[in-house]
Amino acid sequence: IFALLFITIEINFFEITSFYKLTPEQIKVFKIQNVFTVTAIAAIITYIFSSILEKNEAIASENAFKDYLTGLNNRLYFNEMSKQQLQLAKRGNYIFSITFIDIDYFKNINDTYGHDVGDEVLKEVAKSIKKYTRDSDLVFRFGGEEFIVLMPNTDLKGTIIKANKLRLAITKDLMANKQL
Repeated sequence: IFALLFITIEINFFEITSFYKLTPEQIKVFKIQNVFTVTAIAAIITYIFSSILEKNEAIASENAFKDYLTGLNNRLYFNEMSKQQLQLAKRGNYIFSITFIDIDYFKNINDTYGHDVGDEVLKEVAKSIKKYTRDSDLVFRFGGEEFIVLMPNTDLKGTIIKANKLRLAITKDLMANKQL
């Protein structure tokens, strides 16, 4: 005669919802050593799953604000950050600017060369924007072929100068890329 010992761990979307424990009657059926061993293993598995779930939850939260293709911040994060910047500006003596970037004739790129090439163009533009903006600037893919650069502590004159430099640098990078 033998008996099987089961310990159940229930996992629902990012959390362990229950850990089945043995009743005293169930424990009597098994050698106490086996019960302790299996319970310890179940506790270790629970700990490991908890760690994995916490890490995955952190990654999912971070990814909620990232564009999957370019790795840039996304429109949702822009909405959050622009509200925050507006609040700072309302408190006084703080300015920021927003530069909107749109790739001209992008539909023609997709139609002529295909979406894979279009995706590569988007990635290259994103890379160039990040390369030529300050660490304090926030870069977003707003949608499709549209990007936004939010520049803290930058007035209109500074924004125009930076936007023009950025336009020239992106064009230069794209023309230099022999893959595109």
